Parts: sequence; C-alpha cells; structure tokens
Amino acid sequence: MATKISDDLKNALLRLPAKDKDKLLLRLIAKSDLLVKQLEFDLLENKSTTDSRAAKIRVKIEQQLQNSTGGSQTPGYLLMDFRYINPSITEHVKVTKDKYGEVSLAIYLLATGLRINKEIMIKFPRNRFDTLAPYIVKRVQQLLVKIPKLHEDYFFEIRRDLNELLDLIYSIPQISAYASDVDLPKKWDY
Repeated sequence: MATKISDDLKNALLRLPAKDKDKLLLRLIAKSDLLVKQLEFDLLENKSTTDSRAAKIRVKIEQQLQNSTGGSQTPGYLLMDFRYINPSITEHVKVTKDKYGEVSLAIYLLATGLRINKEIMIKFPRNRFDTLAPYIVKRVQQLLVKIPKLHEDYFFEIRRDLNELLDLIYSIPQISAYASDVDLPKKWDY
C-alpha cells in the first residue's frame, strides 16, 4: 500500500530544482514496468498502436495453442494455456485501456483453444473438466457483463465471435453440461 506523503515532504519536493525532480521522476518511473509501458504507449506511440498490439496478442494466442500440442491437449493443459496467455490480455488492457480488446481477445482465446482441441476434448470423461468447464463458463459470464458497456458499433463483431464460442462450448458435451447447469445462453444477440 502506498504511503501518504506529508505536506512538509510535498512542499520540499516542489522546491527541488528541476534537474533533481527529473532524476527522481525517472528513477520512480523505472521501478514500475507497467507505468513504463503505459508511458511508451501514451507518449511515444501516441495511443495509435492499439490494433497492432491486439494483433500481436492474437498471434501469440495462435502460436501458444498450436505449439502446445496442436489439437491433442488434455483439459488440464488447455486450462494452463488459457491461464498462461490471459495475463497478456490483462496487460494489454492496463496499458492501452482497450475495453473492446479485452472482450474480443478473451473470446478469441477461448474459441481458438476449443476449436483447435475440440476433437480430442470430446474423448475425455466429464470429471476431467472439473476445472476447465467452470473456468470457461465463468469467463464467458464475465464477458457477458462487460459487453453491454461497450459501444454498440462493436456488437456486430462480438455477436459473430461470441456465438461461435457458444457453439463450441455447447458442442463439447462435458462443457455443455456445466454451461447448461448455470444457464449460459446458447446464442447472444444485442
């Protein structure tokens, strides 16, 4: 937790020469990787690289899920891949404040993982989905809460991608059973 700065210290800092303030500021900024990335995005990239950053994450998702065994994952390993990639999405949102990217990348991650591994997933017994199925369903429920907060212009793309994800969820009986238990919709429309 951040320590509250006393008024005396604030006044002393404000009286520092500009050169000393600059040195202090640079040292403090360097201590936070996230702050450095936010400043690079805001100041150097002029907030114009959101789409290219999201595209790089899509490539990372595709590569990770293909390289992990490309179509022969167990439910547990697929969950590990989801958890490995998800921090990249979180960091992207913290750096760019890209709310649409948060939703679209999460949908892309889940849909790609299920699409690549669908045939093998069907072969596993339901008890092997004790952690994967709740993870996927809860993640989709979180997305369903975030989607209405976005601008309506995004809904067309989200509808297509989310409905593909929902189709994948309901095409894998072990995940479908859990999704039905918690009343996850089979289709989404705006």
